[in-house]
This record gives sequence, C-alpha cells and structure tokens, in this order.
Amino acid sequence: MAQKIQLVRTLIKWINSLFAILLLLAYAIPYLEPKTIGILSVLSSFTPVLIILNAIFVIYWLIQLKKEFMISLLVLIAGFSQVKKLYNYNDTEATTSEEYLSIMSYNVRGFNIYKWIKQSNVPFEISNFINKKQVDIVCFQEYYNDKKLALNKYKYHYIKGSSKTEKFGQAIYSKYQIINSGSLNFDSTANNAIFVDIIKAKDTIRIYNIHLQSLKIYNLAKNVSSNKEKIATRISETNKQQQEQVAQILKHKKQCSYKTILCGDFNNTAFSYSYQALSKGMQDAFVAKGKGFGKTFGAFYFPFRIDFMLADSKIKIAEFETSSINYSDHKPIIAKVAL
Repeated sequence: MAQKIQLVRTLIKWINSLFAILLLLAYAIPYLEPKTIGILSVLSSFTPVLIILNAIFVIYWLIQLKKEFMISLLVLIAGFSQVKKLYNYNDTEATTSEEYLSIMSYNVRGFNIYKWIKQSNVPFEISNFINKKQVDIVCFQEYYNDKKLALNKYKYHYIKGSSKTEKFGQAIYSKYQIINSGSLNFDSTANNAIFVDIIKAKDTIRIYNIHLQSLKIYNLAKNVSSNKEKIATRISETNKQQQEQVAQILKHKKQCSYKTILCGDFNNTAFSYSYQALSKGMQDAFVAKGKGFGKTFGAFYFPFRIDFMLADSKIKIAEFETSSINYSDHKPIIAKVAL
C-alpha cells in the first residue's frame, strides 16, 4: 500500500513539474512575435489556467507536508507580476474631485439587436447604467446605432461604422470637446481601432478605442475534444493577425505627442503578445487599482479578462471598476484618472 502511495506521489510530482515548466514557458511567450513562434503562441491563452493549476499544486503539497510545494511556489514567485494580471487586490477610496476624468469601455454586442440574451430593452438599460455612472467618456465596441439610446448628456461623439449602413462598428461618446478624430481601418476585418483627441481644462488627451481581431472559437469550444486542432490553429492565426493590428496601432500612437489612453476589447488575455506590446510603457488600470479576477468576458466559466484600460505613465490612475451588469457577453470597465 505504501509503495502504491509513493508511486502516485511520484506521478503527481512529475505532472506538477510539467505544469511548472509550461508556466515558465508561458511567461516568455508574450515577448515573442506570434508570426515567429507560430502555434506555440497558443500557450499564452492558457497562462491563467497554468497559474491556477500551479497554485493548486502548492496547496496540495502543503497539505501533504511535503517540500515539493516549492516546485510551483518558486515558479509563481518568479512570475509574480504575471499573477497580478490574473488576480489583484487594491484598497482604494472613491474620489470626487472634478480634476479627474472618468472613462468607460464596453463591448455592447450590438445592444442585443439579435436577441443574444432574454433581457428586454437593452439599449435603454445600458443608457440608464451609463447615465447613473456619470462617466465623462464612453468607448463602445460592437456598437449599433440604436435610436433607443438615451445619452443626451454626451454632447460630442465619434462613430465609425464597419458596414455600408454605418450602423455597426465603434463609437466614442464624450462630455468634453472632441478636436480631432479618426479611424485606423484594419485590413480584411470588421474589427478596428478609432481615436479622439479631447480637451479637459488645459490638457489635450488622446483616447484609442480598440477592438482587436476576434478569436471566434465559441462554437468550436463547445466540443473541445473533437475541435482541439481547429481551436489551436484559429488561435494561432488570430494571434498573427492581432500582431499586425497592434503594429498599426503603435505606429499611429508613436506620432501623437499627447497623453494617451488605450482601451477596448483586445480579444486576448493579459498574457498575450498583443497585450504585452500595447501595454509597454503604459499602466494597466486593473493592475493599478482593480480587485479580484476582473473577469470581463462571460461566455466561458473561466475568469477571462480581455477588456483593458491602459494609461500613459504620466497619468495617475485613481480608481478602477469591473461592473457586474449582464447586458452583453462582456462586462464594462471604468477607470477614473488624473491628467
């Protein structure tokens, strides 16, 4: 019996070591271009799972009072900055000064135009939510130009449609004057990035509203066992396409001398190349002031955070919130910043 127990522990130890090595490798993936590493880029999508599995191994070995808990613990410590991207805790106080600028990013899934959810009157409900929050800037992804929207407090807006009807696309609503706006127009896709320059007091700030290439694996994920190769290929190809879109954003951003905020639906996690490239020299509002897992995408049970708010290093992040409302498959995120 004792021999069998030892054999099981040895097997668990080897499995633990494998997951620890995979996590170490996953830490490096975001710094490598998807076009260079190909299918290996898929590993970054599973970094949150690997972090949680390694944490479970630490707990298991501690319960067993075995020194093997160090295998995963050292790996988790080595990537502590990565762990904070998955789960975070900050003790923050609400700010009330008018010097702050509040921004919301929300993928509204067309305001439920195709009845994705049973909730009725979604445009009105979302309008009501935004008006209660009293945010200064709202960035919409998967926007639909619905007449039921009641956002009269936002005097300025920039809407860029992805179709001939100009009804679907992205939009930015602002209480402050927009002095410049534009679209980056990604190639061969309905996804896109738009931007506005706004004036608040004596400051001019640029805000990018980003919607990177979608993975489109939800239907495939319903039967992972039979579609795993298709899923891996889809993720790999999407990562490559996102790399091109990120390069286009960074090239455009480099030409801007204003303080900048990047927000939107990145359709990838904080452990991806896309996030790593876009967040270089920027602050992740969730890491700075967020709490919990910060889950923003609700189609899967795992707490995926794929919607982000990244602020210029010269900007002070005062508050961050991931809302719990269920009017879309995404959750809105809200940040309050001082310019």
